[in-house]
Amino acid sequence: MPATGSILEPNSMNLTRSDRSQGFFFPSEILDEIVYHILSSNHTFSTIEAFSRVSFRFRQIALRSFFAKLDIYSKAHWINVCGITGVYSWTRELSSLSTSLSSAPGNLLSFQDIRTIELDFSNEGLNTQHNRATQIFLGRPSSCSTLGQQISTRISLTTLRLSYLPRIDTALLALISGNFPALKILALTCSERLLDDCCWDCYEEASSCTTHSPIPDMYCNAEDLSVAFGSALSPLRNLQSLHLGIYLSEMEIFYYHIYHSDLNSSLRPTNHSTTIFNLKATSSSSNSNSNPPWSLVPYGPNMCSHCDYLYSEDVRKTELYASASIARFLPALKEITWSSFFAQDNPGDDPDEGSTMVWIRRKEGKIRVRRAPW
Repeated sequence: MPATGSILEPNSMNLTRSDRSQGFFFPSEILDEIVYHILSSNHTFSTIEAFSRVSFRFRQIALRSFFAKLDIYSKAHWINVCGITGVYSWTRELSSLSTSLSSAPGNLLSFQDIRTIELDFSNEGLNTQHNRATQIFLGRPSSCSTLGQQISTRISLTTLRLSYLPRIDTALLALISGNFPALKILALTCSERLLDDCCWDCYEEASSCTTHSPIPDMYCNAEDLSVAFGSALSPLRNLQSLHLGIYLSEMEIFYYHIYHSDLNSSLRPTNHSTTIFNLKATSSSSNSNSNPPWSLVPYGPNMCSHCDYLYSEDVRKTELYASASIARFLPALKEITWSSFFAQDNPGDDPDEGSTMVWIRRKEGKIRVRRAPW
């Protein structure tokens, strides 16, 4: 774009006071938009380095735009970034591994106007998740943090996404709702830890490292789970979208699937044609006397015709019931998403992602739910 190139030319923009008085002074809003456009395609500082060297004003605009979106990749990076003057007021979005923030967890509460936080808990286990979350969300204040800044962070945050959690429980939900009451979007997922890209033994072992199906081991049924979760989240009066990446199917269904799939290798996946193609390719390249690939490559209940026939109808009813039950505690909630082994061809279902979305409608004191927008 020629116009953009001329604007970014240092010599043309090194304006004197007389230039400014004659009307050559560019509004900051226009310069902000230019830098935002450049960074949207390549979020590296080298793309705006020349721009930042023009003047102090340009440098402030460049730094403000660059640090508006912060991606932390190590503990050292986190410490270095937090030492930059102004970063606590510039940042609007932050993403990081949970372990990267552990070197100075209290710094997170020093960001004054942050809107979105995304944390990856893949390095945590069942025994470390709670301590890490508490350390991050209730960490000791940093040396540059004040009580006012911490309150500002808790009020400004509207979107929180925690992925690869070992489990989702009331302790975590209460910790979040008690510290970030202004949340409008909350996404917590742990089902993505259930990987099926290796073998049946690894698939079963992965399931033992995460509480992907908390019924009935943690909660007797969907009613107990929804009441417990709803109560823990009740301080979030503005929450509109909730994603809970757990399965509401009972854990026994998962174990029964592993058992009968191991016994009967003729039970083939019913969908996901790409996976089936890959399995056929594996079969053609293997010895003809070897076991069929269906018994070697794991697949979940979502790809099992036997499980679908036995359990899908009841599980889908449970998902609707739990959604309506949680909505009683959250007056602003408009949609809730669950991980599901039995997603179908509905507007709210995503079989590839293994999730189902339920829309909520409130009218005349009653709550109605369905898998399509109202």
